[in-house]
Amino acid sequence: AHYITMLWPFLRGNPYPLTSLETLGYVGVLPLLLAAIIPLRRRDRAVLFWAAVALLGVALSLGRWNPLYRLLMYVPVFNMFRAPARYLLWVNVGVAVLAALGFDSLLPAEREETAGRRLRVPVEGVALIGLSGWWLGRVDLDSLLAAWRWLPLVLLTLGCGLLVAVRWRPQPRLWAGLCLGLLLADLWAFNGVYNQTYNAVMAPVDMERAPRVVEFLEQDADGGMYRVLTNEEILPVLSVMRESLYPNIQLLHGVQSVNGYYPLMSGPQRWLWNNLNPRLLNLLGVRYILVPQLLPVDQATERYDTTDPFAPPVVGRAFDLPSLVVAELEVEGYLSHSAELEDGTPVCEVVVRGAAGRQEVWTLAAGDDLAEWAFLRDDVRWVVKHRLPRDIARRWQGRSGFPPRDHQALTFVARHRLNAVMGVEQIEVRPLIPSAYVHVERVRLFGQDGRARLLSEIVGEGDHVLILRTPEVAVFRNEQAGPRAFLVHRARVARDEEEAQRWTAAPDLRPHEEVILLEGSPMAGSPLRDDRVTIVDYGAERVVVRTHSAAAGYLVLADTYYPGWTATVDGQAAQVLRADVALRAVELDAGDHEVVFEFRPLSHRLGVLTTSLALAGVVGLMAASAVRRLRVGRRRGP
Repeated sequence: AHYITMLWPFLRGNPYPLTSLETLGYVGVLPLLLAAIIPLRRRDRAVLFWAAVALLGVALSLGRWNPLYRLLMYVPVFNMFRAPARYLLWVNVGVAVLAALGFDSLLPAEREETAGRRLRVPVEGVALIGLSGWWLGRVDLDSLLAAWRWLPLVLLTLGCGLLVAVRWRPQPRLWAGLCLGLLLADLWAFNGVYNQTYNAVMAPVDMERAPRVVEFLEQDADGGMYRVLTNEEILPVLSVMRESLYPNIQLLHGVQSVNGYYPLMSGPQRWLWNNLNPRLLNLLGVRYILVPQLLPVDQATERYDTTDPFAPPVVGRAFDLPSLVVAELEVEGYLSHSAELEDGTPVCEVVVRGAAGRQEVWTLAAGDDLAEWAFLRDDVRWVVKHRLPRDIARRWQGRSGFPPRDHQALTFVARHRLNAVMGVEQIEVRPLIPSAYVHVERVRLFGQDGRARLLSEIVGEGDHVLILRTPEVAVFRNEQAGPRAFLVHRARVARDEEEAQRWTAAPDLRPHEEVILLEGSPMAGSPLRDDRVTIVDYGAERVVVRTHSAAAGYLVLADTYYPGWTATVDGQAAQVLRADVALRAVELDAGDHEVVFEFRPLSHRLGVLTTSLALAGVVGLMAASAVRRLRVGRRRGP
């Protein structure tokens, strides 16, 4: 179906954001016609070569639908291409050259014409093209997309007309001008859609200005180190990209992101990205998860806007548990788009199931347990029909409404004592209003001794809470994010990369207590309370860490491992080991140490040496040339 877009590029409507740029190989209707004609008129080497390039590009762009495509995995250079659709570039180049050859073969022979005629045709053509471009640049997107439903038929008809007109030997300049005008009008119309979708631009001063979310994150982190992860499920508009720190915008503002610099990732880092889970987020120190927002708001977009991919919604799910003795339950959550709910309206049920068919249902109600998250917004407080619950878990920052305005947002907490202590084997949270509008972030289970356990911890999901929501971005804070550098006293050494990946992804791994290595010495120690790790200096190419421990262990730095990183321990060279597939580690003895990581790749040193030698050579040549000129001058005399 994608090949149809070479003739009808917007057959499916707006290409943004569901259609990848790489799958549209549009070059214009007239070039396709000219490229199709030239093999019928000429079959010399040039035509056959470029036809072969275009056809090979089509075959390779089929990807897995081409049975022979897998063989490219064994062909050097070709096995480095990740997306088969990029071979459409071969098709574009082949069609463009064939179209040029076809145009040249059809161009009528030059006739004698007056100077005025020679002048008038180009001027008329330029004027026509300029007016077309001016008009198309001002047509709104919806009108352009509506025009593209029938525009390919018009372009095809006009293109065929120009080709047939060659039989009557029109003026060459006129015919060439009409061909050029048709092609440019075609591409202007195509570009008119892209300029308002994928190629939309923002003024540099606006793009470079720090987004509001950066200031918010700095304040919330309170000077501490943190990383962010931006959900890339959608490709948002530029204003949303900017506020959600979409790759690679975070680089402009010095925010460290686990998304990395797209699309450049090392193999180990790519594996880590593809296998991310809540435990690995904690290992990487990902403190904030940013979710770009969708508009307008309905049930589907509200569900997306408020869903953290690493802490999925509790509402609408059932959780099987190892039998836990539970005396009380506690829930943290809020409602959205629910201001019209009256006091006491049931919004969800927490169903607790135990052995022998025992079951208890706790019904949460609007006004009693949960309430609208934007309750305190000026226009909401006057129309909301339920009261503000007594117990508030968190106050956080919101920006909503039309026009958007800042306000305090609320998450509520409710507690329920079971009728009798129960050995709980399953918990289910059932919505009684649309599930997109009732949000339960945390469920705590209290035993008879009063000790609490989070449901998310028991089932292996993240403990993430919403702390900012604006029309552009929702920010969730990971309450279990780990430090950037830490000590462990237990280590396993994998036999190969595959085993290291399997151990690192295993659900029973405690990444802040044990490290997985590809080389080094295994250890079987336990965590020590008195361990101290302090990052003294942190930069892109140099990190200084001071440690104290009563036992030998490994210092793990949750930064990317890459060839060229060196380390010293108390001034002595030490080996940098790959830790947890993609991170860095150094082995340490007991005691106090200063560890310095520096990035000094051989390629950089060779580059410096080569540049220095080249500069020295240039200076030497300049000096030799000056000496030669001086000697010649002396010989000639005054």
